[in-house]
Amino acid sequence: MKTKINNKKKAIHIFIRKSVRSYHHSIERFTKNLILNVYDKNLEIKIKRCPVSSEGIIKRIYLIIWAFLNQGDVNHITGDVSFISLLLSKKKTINTFLDCRLLTEFSGIKKTLYYFFWFFFQKKKYKFNFFISEFSKKEILDFGKINLNNHIVIPIPLDKSILTLRKNNKNFLTLLIIGTQKNKNIKNMITALAGIKCNLIIVGELDVKIKKILKLNNVNYRNYIDITDAEINKLYQISDILLMVSKYEGFGMPIIEAQKAGLLVITSNIRPLKNLASNYGALLVEPDNNFKINLLLKKIISNKISIFPYIRYGKYNSNKYRNYYISAQYKSLYMEI
Repeated sequence: MKTKINNKKKAIHIFIRKSVRSYHHSIERFTKNLILNVYDKNLEIKIKRCPVSSEGIIKRIYLIIWAFLNQGDVNHITGDVSFISLLLSKKKTINTFLDCRLLTEFSGIKKTLYYFFWFFFQKKKYKFNFFISEFSKKEILDFGKINLNNHIVIPIPLDKSILTLRKNNKNFLTLLIIGTQKNKNIKNMITALAGIKCNLIIVGELDVKIKKILKLNNVNYRNYIDITDAEINKLYQISDILLMVSKYEGFGMPIIEAQKAGLLVITSNIRPLKNLASNYGALLVEPDNNFKINLLLKKIISNKISIFPYIRYGKYNSNKYRNYYISAQYKSLYMEI
């Protein structure tokens, strides 16, 4: 009697939030890269993008039911929609925790509900819990004394489309800022540009207050909203410095991308940014000290700081985040499940 062989591919469903216009999110590029790089003839990987945004009770209940009806052989939840796991099978569900930034911004009942549904109730819902940095892992585990089983740190992989060829601008310094959310500290960064002759590129939506600060400081800027990966790659090529002096980040992928592209990186002297940039891979500043940011830029313009060692070491540092190495870790865990 012949034994019937099951050649059906195992379905890997990667759940991701509904895209938010005007923001350039690393997690969206991360999920795209997983599909491209976690290839195996026995796996069929699909992105399951939430059909509605995570807003309000009704939409979130709908998303929980939708996720239940769209389960695969492995369910991988990414982004900030961990609550959709409530009805999923634990033995085949994994989650990538990004950060708990909103717990520091919310207050009252909103903070309590967010804590319980995004973190507390999730602590036993997953076979594996992934964190994008040691900083995120410690912060989430320490907050409320959450105890998660099988927690693993796997960073966000570097998008291989980022090029190392860059066009030098000889006339003006071109600064690049990616992200305009509250934690990105864009107000302080723009204020620090007072008296600096430069071109500024900002990726992300600008509110009226930020536009007024730009005008007040006489900053020559271009603004891009909802751009593609190819377009962000072009911006890296025409920029000289990535200015990412955030007050909070769970990871900070633009740092690695800028290092790969050959830009000088100026970032905050806080975790995880200073760890991500590595020693001598970036110039570090205090995010609240506009004067020192301004002084650092003036020293760069006047050639009082040798920036090439930072650029050279930054390229070396970016190699640790190659897509192949990181995707291989996810593939191994998918196969294990």
